[in-house]
Amino acid sequence: MLDQCHQSFWRKWSAEYLTTLQARTKWTSEVPNIQVNDMVVIIDNQQPPLMWKIGRVLEVLPGSDRIVRVAKVLTRQGEIVRPVAKLVVLPTAVERST
Repeated sequence: MLDQCHQSFWRKWSAEYLTTLQARTKWTSEVPNIQVNDMVVIIDNQQPPLMWKIGRVLEVLPGSDRIVRVAKVLTRQGEIVRPVAKLVVLPTAVERST
């Protein structure tokens, strides 16, 4: 019962919330590149969303046009290289000076 609740939550969270973080502008507007130290969720189509990894971007690998299409990410299991299309940047709190 509890496992079903978890699966239902993750299914809904990944379908409704995660997709809003990864806007697909289809080149109509310029989107800022992923940056070093961004926290990301790594989309893995072979795993359910509950099993997706979270990591921190260590290095970005821009193409000749300076658009980042690949990033090196640090996870608990080690470093991996993934296309940006498989990464969802998590929102982080911005420090405010008072």
